Amino acid sequence: MWRPQEQQDSAMFPVLFDELVVEILSCSSVKSLMRFKCACMYWNTLISSPSFIKLHLQRSTENYNFDNLQIMLKSSFTYFRELYQVSHSVRSLLDSPMPNAVHDLRYRISDGFGVVGSCNGLICLVSVNLIRHFHNMFPRQPTGYLWNLTTRLRSQPLPCFHVDWRRLVYTRFGFGHDRINNAYKVVAVHYVYDSSQSQKSEVEIYSTGEGSWRQLPSFPNVVINNDGGLYLNGFTYWATVRDPTNNSQVIIVSFDLERETCTQILLPPAVAHDHVEPTLVAFKDHLCVWQNNNGTHLVIWQMKEHRFQQSWIQLMNVSYFDIRMNGLESVTFIPLCIFRNGDILMLSRDVDVQWRLILWNRRNGIIQHSRIRTNGYVSDLNPKVFVKSLVSPR
Repeated sequence: MWRPQEQQDSAMFPVLFDELVVEILSCSSVKSLMRFKCACMYWNTLISSPSFIKLHLQRSTENYNFDNLQIMLKSSFTYFRELYQVSHSVRSLLDSPMPNAVHDLRYRISDGFGVVGSCNGLICLVSVNLIRHFHNMFPRQPTGYLWNLTTRLRSQPLPCFHVDWRRLVYTRFGFGHDRINNAYKVVAVHYVYDSSQSQKSEVEIYSTGEGSWRQLPSFPNVVINNDGGLYLNGFTYWATVRDPTNNSQVIIVSFDLERETCTQILLPPAVAHDHVEPTLVAFKDHLCVWQNNNGTHLVIWQMKEHRFQQSWIQLMNVSYFDIRMNGLESVTFIPLCIFRNGDILMLSRDVDVQWRLILWNRRNGIIQHSRIRTNGYVSDLNPKVFVKSLVSPR
């Protein structure tokens, strides 16, 4: 039935208003959204809905830039008891005229837990005893947690493994999102002694959709030396060594979090036989390898086609001498991320063990940096970069 134009416009207004509200809220910060949930029942229901949380996460990752990027630091010196989070976005931090613009923002966690990965605003905490070979001293300690630092929500303790603790040497981890089943998964690669006292690997996987560990049938015969892998587009990647006793070549192991299968990826020859494990980073949804070439050059390789090892290209080769900060001499560079415009964010450590956050604009050569203040002497920082989200760890 025909209605006057005024009635038609009035009927359309609620729909248009709802769409406008969703559009505005989906671009808001998590901190603001947590306040908006208290405004009315409708907003609380909307912001808590899975569809809105997914939309907000999509907007945050699409706008992965200086404004919404957060940095978390963990110090091995403090035995993993404290996490340091930069209290501002990267942009506000580097634009600040104050030389010490990084503030300590501590989150107290249970003694002996460390961070092995981050994904969609969640971090994965695991027992340091599993990483540092002290598992036999605390065999019944919880294996870990999933935690959203922004909403302060934490999962229930992850259950104990099925692995025989008496044979366990150490464990390496990976963490990521199974996008098809919408589940967050923790991969635990146990290195154990077999009956002949030879070392082999056994793999278990935990899924938030199941709430328990499952054993996987096979894993490549490689050694993972770092604490956590790189998550990218439904896959977890590790830089591994086939046989460290013989200085064997470095390869990448790719783990498909949906199919729960592994693929081995060969590196460019210049990296594979360097005998130094490279750092894995992401750039424009592509896997990249950060190579410290003889301690004098920064070399970044990019895989243009997923898991196609002939598609490696050299993205850049830059002398560390070109990365100067007003006469400050740095001896260590740790990559954090490469932005879509090509800018590189990294940590540096100088000869006096002073840590700095560095943003290098490759287009004009401008370097911005800000000192990181920590409590006491900290020789090692393991940074994790993440975007804030509403994703629940439960």
